[in-house]
Amino acid sequence: ADARTDGHHAVVRGLPQLSSAPVWCSDIRAARGLVLAGLVADGDTEVHDVFHIDRGYPLFVENLAILGAEIERVQ
Repeated sequence: ADARTDGHHAVVRGLPQLSSAPVWCSDIRAARGLVLAGLVADGDTEVHDVFHIDRGYPLFVENLAILGAEIERVQ
């Protein structure tokens, strides 16, 4: 990805396609971003430490499912 800042704005040019991978969340914002990235990646993405999402966004998975996301929570 190519990223630059311009004053109070950031411009990020992403990759044309993401590949699935196991990922670990370090905080609530990272968790949310990793789940969203996993939704557009090729293959299945395993997102670990999602308790961060539960803490701040209790209906996050349910709301994404309403929009058509296929998310499976496993223990």
